[in-house]
Amino acid sequence: MSDILIRPATQADAAILSEIERKSPLVLGGESFSIDRGDDYFAASRLMEEVTVLLAEVDGEPAGAFGGALHRTVLGGVERSMLYYHHSRILPRFQDHGVGRKLAAAIREHYAGRFDCSYWYISPANEHSLGFARAAPNKWTFGPALLSLDTVALSGPPAGRA
Repeated sequence: MSDILIRPATQADAAILSEIERKSPLVLGGESFSIDRGDDYFAASRLMEEVTVLLAEVDGEPAGAFGGALHRTVLGGVERSMLYYHHSRILPRFQDHGVGRKLAAAIREHYAGRFDCSYWYISPANEHSLGFARAAPNKWTFGPALLSLDTVALSGPPAGRA
């Protein structure tokens, strides 16, 4: 693998991010499917608190994306700062070459010292992502948790059709 550049994605990268997601299908057991976020890649993140999306480029070519969202919640009666990993995709030809690990490390560095633990949702049938998660540092496991986000405070101005 050549030079891997990691940088924050901007609205100008929305089409590239959507293309990466379309061309990086989720493989769940014997099935695979792609997600198409359309023209507004960032719409799915608007109700999240503090969102960052990173873009990886290999020799100037888009190779992957990794999102992080920092939020506060209460777990077991203790207020905690949580880092949620989301919309993580690596184009198939760049998988298993360290791009995902570099993106995850860059997200952790971006939020360094500001979160108690990190998490993401992975289907039990998604073996590739499960392997990636098992190799992650600082694992903290617990059972199901109900997390509460103040969506009214995060909603911003009205959007869409009434």
